Amino acid sequence: MTQETKPLEYYLGLEYSFSAIADPDGGYVIVFPDLPGCMTQVESLDEIPCMAEDVRIGWLETVYDADPNRIPLPSYPADCIGSQVAEVARETKPLEYYLGLEYSFSAIADPDSGYVIVFPDLPGCMTQGDTLDEVRRMAEEARTLWIEAEYDTNPNCIPLPSYPAGLAEKSSRKIRE
Repeated sequence: MTQETKPLEYYLGLEYSFSAIADPDGGYVIVFPDLPGCMTQVESLDEIPCMAEDVRIGWLETVYDADPNRIPLPSYPADCIGSQVAEVARETKPLEYYLGLEYSFSAIADPDSGYVIVFPDLPGCMTQGDTLDEVRRMAEEARTLWIEAEYDTNPNCIPLPSYPAGLAEKSSRKIRE
């Protein structure tokens, strides 16, 4: 039995979650886990909403033209935050050190409430908004407030960003300059 092909507009109307991964050398890599190979790179947080949408649409149009049945539906995992053991600082550093680190985040499309941004390295640090622009603006405030609150209670336990092996220290380069 052959699956019924839905129109391209159906797939374009679906909301797919993506991750924006901070590059220690600057910029962000945007990856859509549900869309194999769908990714792009941007220089600043301001570019994320537009570029994420552009690459998602381009990927969907390309795959639709080749074989619409290869387009997966979005996954909305109930446990999208998960638990992650992060490396923690061993010595007390100034608050500005932690505020200057670049933390990766995931933007999760929620079919009922817009978007949720989660910082996997900062347990419980998340924000929600109706649009990508709104949630992007709120994400920086949520990250800052989380770091400030943790610094006030236990500055030695603020996790460092979990970049690929050995790259976390590079993210603080701009503070030392």
